Amino acid sequence: MIFDVIVGVDISKKTLDFCIQDDLSNPSFLCINNTSKAVEDHLTKTSCYKDRKVLFVMEYTGMYNQNLVSVMEKNNVEFWQVNPIDIIRSGGIQRGKTDKIDALRIAQYARRNIDKYKPHIPMRDELSQVKRLFAVRRNLVKSRKQIKALSNDYDFLNPDLINAEKGPINRALDSLKEQIDAIEEEIKMRILNDHTLSRLYIIITSIKGLSFVTAVKIIITTNEFKKITSAKSLACHAGIAPFQYTSGSSLKGLTKVSNMADKELKKLLHLGAVSAIASPGELRDYYLRKVDQGKHKMKVINNVRNKLVQRVYACVKNDRIYQKNYNVHLT
Repeated sequence: MIFDVIVGVDISKKTLDFCIQDDLSNPSFLCINNTSKAVEDHLTKTSCYKDRKVLFVMEYTGMYNQNLVSVMEKNNVEFWQVNPIDIIRSGGIQRGKTDKIDALRIAQYARRNIDKYKPHIPMRDELSQVKRLFAVRRNLVKSRKQIKALSNDYDFLNPDLINAEKGPINRALDSLKEQIDAIEEEIKMRILNDHTLSRLYIIITSIKGLSFVTAVKIIITTNEFKKITSAKSLACHAGIAPFQYTSGSSLKGLTKVSNMADKELKKLLHLGAVSAIASPGELRDYYLRKVDQGKHKMKVINNVRNKLVQRVYACVKNDRIYQKNYNVHLT
């Protein structure tokens, strides 16, 4: 795909730095406030964008992207959110760092790797709200874990100190549990009231081992299976796809998963695999058979994680709930 203008955008909490490249030898730079109004004004008042094919490129920085992304979606402007690690590793040896230089490096990355560009697929408003609630739930669960950790050292503390802090800790834990339960109910209500989300949720949770939290995480991560369209791609994203590590005759490493992964999704799939092999069924039989053959337990569990992902995509593709003995009707 060919673009007349490529704009690298370095995003921070308060400002957006633009590197506008319509002439490779003479890029121009601009800094604006990170607000929706400032972005709107920039799009309408910048003359070099008019009647030209423009691509905005930025690192994915989470919520700080939101003002820019929402305006781009509203105005049907093409943009590309890139993993920051891709940009860093593609730049070679780098010296110096400013927002202006970072914007230039982002634009240069886009020029060199334009073949990797894929059109942005917007997330529906209902799923965006679910995603935000899920993030709040994640933070509350993390806070509950941190508070709970305060009671781990009770065996070493003075009983008077323990009694003094037990009350506040227990009240905090009770309050957090109520808030987490309330958010989970809100997420469930929003999912069940939306036809597409409810159907995907029912399909995913029909697979043994996949819980409510795992199903919601998969739906958000894949953008309703429009962003990550294959089981292999999701396995790679989650860090459960095995890769070879060999080179010539000297390096013969074990086949293993990569540490670059969506750690939250990987953990949820691991819990799902452990749950699946804990109860009678074909996955438990598979696990016991492979362990008896001398296979490493963690490798077998990772295979089960991949089987769960493959089942999800097979069921979603055919729009059906999981059935152990599914008969394919040929026409």
